Amino acid sequence: MSTLATTPLPAPAVRLSSAAWAAAGFLLLYLVCVGTPGGQQLDEAAMQWTATTVTEDGWARALLATVSAGSVLLVGGAIAALTALTRGPRTAALGTLSGAAVLVGAEVLKLVLTRPGFSVDAVANSFPSGHVAAVTGLAVTLLLAVPAGRWRRTPLVGLAPVVLLTGLATVVLEWHRPSDALGSVLLGAVVGVVAARRENRALTRAGHPSRWSG
Repeated sequence: MSTLATTPLPAPAVRLSSAAWAAAGFLLLYLVCVGTPGGQQLDEAAMQWTATTVTEDGWARALLATVSAGSVLLVGGAIAALTALTRGPRTAALGTLSGAAVLVGAEVLKLVLTRPGFSVDAVANSFPSGHVAAVTGLAVTLLLAVPAGRWRRTPLVGLAPVVLLTGLATVVLEWHRPSDALGSVLLGAVVGVVAARRENRALTRAGHPSRWSG
């Protein structure tokens, strides 16, 4: 009985620290890869090397063609509807808002953050990637649709390659640099962890202890 009462308590602290680490990684990535001459050069070189190495880019164009406003809304709406039926409207709303926060947050940050012109070919800021943020946001929405615990690992294993391939596709086509793609993933991690923490606290208040292991 005492074990059940104390099990949920450490989870919020762990999740909050995870979000803090992801946020720190996001900030460090921006400061180094976007805010320094060496970081920009390394990031640019990595993008060009990837584009040159992966000469067949048909798959990348096909994949990114599916990531549109319409498809994101359609998939997000379907996940929200299914979550509302299986876990209730409150959980569905949390997942939907969290996914939207990743995408909107990436677009806002892209406008707010600046890219110093350390080279002649300096272009507008592209950090973080909107395409990767859209897919990461859907991944966060789907993860929150699954009850907390070991079952949440199953969609995580399946979604990770999708997010990875989306990020790789943007780099292969030279739409984004590696830091742009990774920045969106870290942003999704921050939002997802905070949302999961909120979910766990809501379950605890409702008298349903939930151990987070994902």
